[in-house]
Amino acid sequence: MWFWLSVCVLSAVGWADSEAISSQHSAAEGRKGVKLIDSRSSTGVEGTIEDQPYQVSFKIDNTYYCGGIIIGEKDIVAPAHCTYGVSPEQVVLRAGSTFRHNGLIIPIAEVVTHPDYNEPAFDKDVGYMITAEPIVFTKTIQPIALPPRSRALAGDVVIVGWGRRGEAVDAPSRVMKTLAHMYDSMKCQIAYPTLMTRNKACSSNFHLGGEELEDCQRETDGAAIQDGMVVALVTFTGVCGHESSPSLFADLAAPEIRDFLHDNLGV
Repeated sequence: MWFWLSVCVLSAVGWADSEAISSQHSAAEGRKGVKLIDSRSSTGVEGTIEDQPYQVSFKIDNTYYCGGIIIGEKDIVAPAHCTYGVSPEQVVLRAGSTFRHNGLIIPIAEVVTHPDYNEPAFDKDVGYMITAEPIVFTKTIQPIALPPRSRALAGDVVIVGWGRRGEAVDAPSRVMKTLAHMYDSMKCQIAYPTLMTRNKACSSNFHLGGEELEDCQRETDGAAIQDGMVVALVTFTGVCGHESSPSLFADLAAPEIRDFLHDNLGV
């Protein structure tokens, strides 16, 4: 409840056009099939687990809840707003499938949220899960690296995931991807003055769901991929189809976030 109460009262402001968006793959490959709603907002296209083998999904109490990213032999990183208040017994985590209802079920032994996660402001919006047994890596189940501490987050990123969090929304049944351009933090500081902190990153607007705007909802699930690393986790996207409404992330290179993951997971 706090999440959407906080998000819905925020306003956004416009800004100048920027350069074209690309991915860590070739520019042509990254743009293939992506529909631009306007110059600063993109919709999702279908992805595959072969291209995104680090992607997992998990249910809470038998209902789809969130996505996560494999970062180690037993380690899954996810937003704190997805791990907060969750116990291992509630989690059914699936890996190795393009479709969130399929794949290998991996038991979870521990769910941890950043101890300083701030629910009203969503600061330090990161948590992790530890699997009960080491993950057996295959072509469709692979880890991805985290960024170095204090690495600057700029330029173009690929956004991957299912997009929507929780039981009250209709998330895509398969993994999706889209494109975004990272902005200076001032863009989000102006748009979301009570939410932007040094632990967050700001990007252009995007929508991981289908192409139709009537299907669009603000999203609170997904990850930003750049240079072969998972560099940020989606806190929430901007208002659907509005270029003047930026998206907000937990910056995984921010010292307070990166140190939390390194000190607890050794990654």
